[in-house]
Amino acid sequence: MKNITFIIISFFLFAALFVGKAHYDEGNSIENLTQALIWTDNFSKQAEEEVIENTNLMSRDERINKIVLRTVDYVGYLISQLTIFAIEFGYSHPDYNYILSFYVLLTIAIIQPLIIILVLIYILITEVIKLCKGLMKRFQR
Repeated sequence: MKNITFIIISFFLFAALFVGKAHYDEGNSIENLTQALIWTDNFSKQAEEEVIENTNLMSRDERINKIVLRTVDYVGYLISQLTIFAIEFGYSHPDYNYILSFYVLLTIAIIQPLIIILVLIYILITEVIKLCKGLMKRFQR
């Protein structure tokens, strides 16, 4: 699951890099695009006010609601800033080979679980060998 999330985030960031590069190649400015991506916390404030007004929540439920809404704000702000960074980086560095970097990250994300599986198989085989040696010693007596 972690690797799938990593691949999705990497794909998203590289797509933003390509957007910046495409805007540079076409001679367009990225100011309007980055201004549209700035995160505001109006969503969570409005949702928090609506939930509190429409229901009689207990204080525990209000706290849980605030935690969830603040988390949504944090993730939204993080994604918007990473996207803006990637677009600006792609715009200011159009000569970089982003496809090669994406393939390297994708390869790392795919090979990592394979390495873990191989290590687990190695540990399993060594334990089986130790068990067999122990049983051989018992039967030799």
